[in-house]
Amino acid sequence: MSVDADGNETDTSLLTEKPADVAPLYLRVTTHDNKITRLAVDKIEEVEKDGKTLYKVTAKAPDLIQRNADNTLNEEYVHYFEKQKHTKVMYIIALTTL
Repeated sequence: MSVDADGNETDTSLLTEKPADVAPLYLRVTTHDNKITRLAVDKIEEVEKDGKTLYKVTAKAPDLIQRNADNTLNEEYVHYFEKQKHTKVMYIIALTTL
């Protein structure tokens, strides 16, 4: 998600390129009991995982602690988004004479 100077939110999860400025970006996380938390994006990296190009988004917040798969604690939240491919659209115009 991104927020502009007027406070308007925009879904920016369909990234085709890495944003130059992550300051207005945040992750919006909804828990199983519908509580919404917003985490400020710290950095975005382009990574390869399982043969796919992904964006690794790292977010931080005060007092954030997350338990990792190996049962260790981490002070940041990481989420992966698949990089969207640029699609080329071709328009074919049929010219006819009357």
